[in-house]
Amino acid sequence: MLNKIKYGDENLLNIKKARYFGKGHPEYDNIKTTALPTFRFNFLYEDYAKDENVIRPTGLIYIDVDDNIEIPHNEYIYAKWRSLSNTGYGILVKADNLTLDNFKDVYASLGIILGVKVDDGARKAIQQNVLSYDPSLYCNTGSRVYECKNSKKASLNIIKEKKECIVLSEAFTNIPIIKERIDNSYEYFVGDNYDKEYLYFEDKVTICAPYMPWNGVEKGNRNNFLFRILSQFALLNPHLGKDYLFNKSIYFNKKMNPNLTKTEINSVITSVINKRKEGSLKMHHNKERLILFNPNKKLTKSEKSKITGAIVGAKRTKETEVAIYEIIENWDFELFGKITQKSVIDLNIFSRSTVQRHWSNFKKYVRELNEFNKDSTKLKKVA
Repeated sequence: MLNKIKYGDENLLNIKKARYFGKGHPEYDNIKTTALPTFRFNFLYEDYAKDENVIRPTGLIYIDVDDNIEIPHNEYIYAKWRSLSNTGYGILVKADNLTLDNFKDVYASLGIILGVKVDDGARKAIQQNVLSYDPSLYCNTGSRVYECKNSKKASLNIIKEKKECIVLSEAFTNIPIIKERIDNSYEYFVGDNYDKEYLYFEDKVTICAPYMPWNGVEKGNRNNFLFRILSQFALLNPHLGKDYLFNKSIYFNKKMNPNLTKTEINSVITSVINKRKEGSLKMHHNKERLILFNPNKKLTKSEKSKITGAIVGAKRTKETEVAIYEIIENWDFELFGKITQKSVIDLNIFSRSTVQRHWSNFKKYVRELNEFNKDSTKLKKVA
């Protein structure tokens, strides 16, 4: 298969024709779906390709990258090549113990390790891959093997020797499935809070959430900035090593002006890793939050927005009701007379609709206050 991609075969003319039209063109789609063969890299099947027909894994996992970017070097890449559209890449990684149960988690974890934005639409065990052509196809037969954690049978030892290589990285020791931590919110979801979808705080908490400034980093501050931000990600992800930090650096370096050299980047990474081993790195808490979402729960943006909206709405309601209560509690009966909706509205502190919306919560209390202070209201009438 890789030889066909690198050197071409009888399908090369159709591949070039599809690229001439370009992705999104009807003729491109027609060639892709009717004229070119497809392959599956992840599993071998009996008869039709469906989950129940899986015979065994192939020892490889295919990662689809849509972005038109250069894929950074990584020792886990067995092969990489330009996709049919020429706007993305296909990547193969050697994988041990890949199963239908752990496939999606392994796919996502490898995206983090490789430093690429994976195509979630292709995160399927039975994913079909259309034949492509790339004479510059990269292949490293001595690439590292990714040890997949079995999601149903946990094993603590996930570093093992292979004939092709030895998995040396400490990045996977006792880690079931690698997930990148982008902040330290996970520290709040332990014990009784482990299964909660979110936490709300009356007073804001400050968390560590490193980020790249939108306007980039100029010369004179690049090395210091890269050290600071990588040190935070290194502390947040103690189970991830040099490859992870290097791929984070590739992303950050795109916004450096001018870009740092590979030698400069590696020097910063070495310093970060050494200081992490020494225990001299410090976590910086830089963002305030009223609401924290549990990173172990897979809440969508829409679900998070609904939760936030409900909490903010309830908070505003509570604040409004406290304010109305204070007005009623400190009512001057001699000056204003009996408490009514109209008399509260006439103070012009809250709109008519706001007072009316919350009035039912105070009706009983207002009745008691009016009854207790009825002599004061009589004096106002006399005056």
